[in-house]
Amino acid sequence: MTLDKMSKIVTLLAFTALIGTASFTALAKEPSLTALEETPEFKNALSIIHHHKGLSAYDKGDYTTAYQKIKSAAELGNADAQKDLAVLYRYGNGTPQNYQKAVKWFQEAADKAIRNLSTDWDAYTA
Repeated sequence: MTLDKMSKIVTLLAFTALIGTASFTALAKEPSLTALEETPEFKNALSIIHHHKGLSAYDKGDYTTAYQKIKSAAELGNADAQKDLAVLYRYGNGTPQNYQKAVKWFQEAADKAIRNLSTDWDAYTA
């Protein structure tokens, strides 16, 4: 087993303790790492880790690593990372300045926030 696969398994186990047993249920049905990587819980956990690593790199002035990690988290659907990626594009930190990409990612973050609010409201009023 490669170090990358081990890292993913450890990540999954750590976050499963926080989010419940849905990922272990998926493991019982399909005992492959690929199946686990497709679960929403795993993708969410991975996006949180990448976003955190990106923010840490940004704080240290390593904008290239920040961009790579935050972009990865944004592509996984993390709304906070999408907003932060837009800021990186806006100011050209870790990537060439690109206003069109900044607007795209600000819009993605806003759309995600609206969807989350709608879901939260529906759950609250049910």
